[in-house]
Amino acid sequence: MIELPTEAEPVKVIHGDCLDVLERIPTGAFDAVITDPPYSSGGFTRGDRQMGVAAKYQQSGQEKQWAPFSGDNRDTRSWAFWCCLWLSECRRVVKPGGYLLLFTDWRQLPTTTDALQA
Repeated sequence: MIELPTEAEPVKVIHGDCLDVLERIPTGAFDAVITDPPYSSGGFTRGDRQMGVAAKYQQSGQEKQWAPFSGDNRDTRSWAFWCCLWLSECRRVVKPGGYLLLFTDWRQLPTTTDALQA
């Protein structure tokens, strides 16, 4: 079980793989889920999407180098299936009438709406 926010500590950041974390959260535990998942975009070809995140999303000559993260190289169908998995868990952990705020990339907007509807 995950230690959830309390009245004394109303905000808690939970770091980990979403599917591992979500399965340990009780049903209806949250008023909202706010998420910015890996977009698996950043290119027009599969080869473009498979590059590291620094190469895809940072302009050359940029001083700040962002840390790499995994899960950003799925093809469209794999990404949609993965989204359906964690979105189903999000629906379970959010109270009835709660909110889901999901950031996405313009290239993934159609697939994101499909996953949400699924």
